[in-house]
Amino acid sequence: MKPFLLQVSEYVLSQHNNLENILIVLPGKRGGLFLKKYLFDIIKKPFLSPKISTLSELCEESTGEFVADKTTLVIHLFNAYNEAHPNEHENFDNFLLWGDILLNDFNEIDKQLINAHNLYGNLRDLQEIDDWSFNLHELSKGQINFENFWHIAGKTYEFFNKKCYEAQINYSGGLYKKFALNVNKYAESLPYEKIYFCGFNALSKAEEKIITSLCYSAKAEIIWDMDEYYVSNPQHEAGYFYRKFKNKYPDLTNHFTGKYYSTEEKNIYTYACNGNTEQISALSSIMSTYPQTDLNEAVILCDESLIIPLLSELPQRDKLNITMGYSLKYHHLFGFYKSVSEIITRENTTDIAPLLKLINNPFFIKYFNHKTLLAYISANKLTELNQQHIHAIQPHFAPLDFIFKPTQSIEEYYHQLILVTDKIKSLISPDENIVFEIIFLFEQNIRKIYNLDIIRQNNVSVKSFKQLLFQQIQSDSLSFIGEPLEGTQVMGMLETRSLDFENVYLLSVNEENMPKADFDNSFIPNELKKLYGLPTQKEKDCIYANHFYRLLQRAKNIHLFYNTMPGVFGSNEPSRYILEIENMLAQQNQNIKFYKHDILFKQNHTTIIENIITKDEHYYQLLNERLSKGMSPTAINTFINCQLDFYYKVLLGIKEYTDPDRDTGHDFIGNLFHAVLENFYADFLNKPINASDISKLKDNLNNYVHKVAQTLDSYKYIHTAKYHLYTDVCLNYLLRFCNYEEKYLEKNKVEILHLEETLTLNLDFAGKDIKITGKIDRIDAENGIYRVIDYKTGKVDDKNFKISINENIINPAYDKALQLLIYAYLVFHKYPAYNYLKCGVYAIRQQQDMFKCLTITNKELIHREQLPEIESLLKIIIEQMYAPCDLKHNTKARYCILCK
Repeated sequence: MKPFLLQVSEYVLSQHNNLENILIVLPGKRGGLFLKKYLFDIIKKPFLSPKISTLSELCEESTGEFVADKTTLVIHLFNAYNEAHPNEHENFDNFLLWGDILLNDFNEIDKQLINAHNLYGNLRDLQEIDDWSFNLHELSKGQINFENFWHIAGKTYEFFNKKCYEAQINYSGGLYKKFALNVNKYAESLPYEKIYFCGFNALSKAEEKIITSLCYSAKAEIIWDMDEYYVSNPQHEAGYFYRKFKNKYPDLTNHFTGKYYSTEEKNIYTYACNGNTEQISALSSIMSTYPQTDLNEAVILCDESLIIPLLSELPQRDKLNITMGYSLKYHHLFGFYKSVSEIITRENTTDIAPLLKLINNPFFIKYFNHKTLLAYISANKLTELNQQHIHAIQPHFAPLDFIFKPTQSIEEYYHQLILVTDKIKSLISPDENIVFEIIFLFEQNIRKIYNLDIIRQNNVSVKSFKQLLFQQIQSDSLSFIGEPLEGTQVMGMLETRSLDFENVYLLSVNEENMPKADFDNSFIPNELKKLYGLPTQKEKDCIYANHFYRLLQRAKNIHLFYNTMPGVFGSNEPSRYILEIENMLAQQNQNIKFYKHDILFKQNHTTIIENIITKDEHYYQLLNERLSKGMSPTAINTFINCQLDFYYKVLLGIKEYTDPDRDTGHDFIGNLFHAVLENFYADFLNKPINASDISKLKDNLNNYVHKVAQTLDSYKYIHTAKYHLYTDVCLNYLLRFCNYEEKYLEKNKVEILHLEETLTLNLDFAGKDIKITGKIDRIDAENGIYRVIDYKTGKVDDKNFKISINENIINPAYDKALQLLIYAYLVFHKYPAYNYLKCGVYAIRQQQDMFKCLTITNKELIHREQLPEIESLLKIIIEQMYAPCDLKHNTKARYCILCK
């Protein structure tokens, strides 16, 4: 195997005796080390090396400008946006949620040499797009808002460029554009005899103009690294950009297009692994079969979060180099700092959620009194903090007991974080090198953001400073030191550009990673991107395809590992590239051997140390108090699902922390759905409702939802994109419901009798008064039959509504059926005139057959005569609550943060 950079070395040396005035431009910095090694291997004596750089560095060298740090650019962009939008200034905290996207758009526009004035022009002038809805005469409110934003974005682009010019800084796209539009002028001052552009693939318009202009002026050459297999096939993604370039510049595509895939021997192995741990274990086992002598191998992580577990499992290698950094966001110290930060900047000083998250952080568990704090929270039934509780728990946070003093300014916040850093340095042991380095990087980033003059010049708030800080930390990574040129190289996919290895191991070759599942982080619609030649998802997929196929074209032994464990969409599917290799490539070259393996390692199951609560006096006191106040169907089902969960959530009243970053808004959507229907149906109480009434609701549903949403406690969402997302989901649910209800009412008579009614009754149990309570969404009369209805916006399983009234339904699988039975029990007691009922739920997520009726021994009606059977069932459950046994976690239930 002759590596690409060795070929480049041989070619350049064949053209020049003296390399001192030669510039070689590579896609990434990593290849420079290998290039120098190959040059030395050929020359075999000291020499003056050519200059080796990236295209970005060449732009900076040529223009004399540099790309400013992201924080500075975002603040300049914020000021530019408000200048372009003087009548309605944006809040900086809100701007930080979407400012990055606008900056990315500006970068892309300039790199593609797009005329921003034309792009951000009048959307109605775009007649080139037949289905462009802005060509309509009447625009919706959403289209009008977008059109206004589009106009402001165009003005922001102008103001932003002006501010960058005045501050003598630039952004990446602006720098490329400046060099590209003045390439001949800047080329005159470049001190190089020749420039070689090597190993490039997807060129932006600016990069294309820079390279072709220099080539046609005889100042440069472009050296490609391609394979005939994918460049000659017009359908193959990996050769898309090369073919496109060749059509425009056929005389600039004559270097190093090989035939590796059609002629050379390759052994390709795929490994289906059930989880990331199995991938790493399988990798370690397979690497151990190769001798250490003269290794030319690379481990490529398609999922870079695997770096730390990988390092603990790699087989012994005399020489190892980790070229990729370890992103700080993957280490538990990131969560630790974020939780501490939430506590010292909290506006609601009684909120216990950040405290719970901090207490359960792995770093906190290792160095602080985790169990004592949880025991205190449990014993005192803490759902919020007051000053008395803070004084009680503060000693257990030493030496960080000062974090409970809220900060009022950036200076206070900064000094608090620096003090936190100093204190935790004193906790870690000397041999924890990685942890110490990560803490050092955190401190470095804190000081870096604080010392930016632009922070104080713009009076940035503590909240905004915190957002900027964690955006910066999230993008930083820990660098490793190793043997840069020999032995095993561990890297990410982007770092493999222009490099070649004989033995290649790729981890997590799943469809979500190869190609990368990329959310379109842009305000520019796809139709406009296509019209103006901006990259879409298609182009991004082609880039990943080229990375993959180029890396493997010279490799001899290729090992592809993928995860089969179910997860998010696509996460357990092998990459399309694996299927392409198996079904297309391996069929075309008999020298390519393809092997498939299913890895089934025997896992050592980690024993979870159970948290067991003994039913003592305190437990029975809490249970009696709760039963006297009222036990709801939800509380009863919590007990059936997990008795330990019941103790924490129902008896102690501890609320589980919800991570705002992962908050899916289910509660908000469900509450909004119920509130809208309650408000609407209130006008129809005790009178028939018709299909035409539902039709009127549908016509005005959007306004109705937003009006009701304002009355809810929606402070978490009201000014965020989540609010619009969640209300849109709720609108969709309500529309489904209205469509179903409208059709139903065309054939049936329905009268609404009660809405959101809370019913209670006292049940005698061993001489004790037990209160059962429940809030019923709706009671109506359907064709003369009374119905008890519950709305469900969550998942509903049809089969669990067919039951018999016996102990078998004291089971988590029948939670909704049991809830309906308890509702029936309450209704029969409240309304003696009802002799039979129909109970059911509206399963809102389902498009058809939305109403799910509870059937008891195949009968839809529940009769008053069945009351004793339901009561007997309730007494069995209460008896279990009083039974003298320990409370343990149900292993089939989800663990809450206090169960372990």
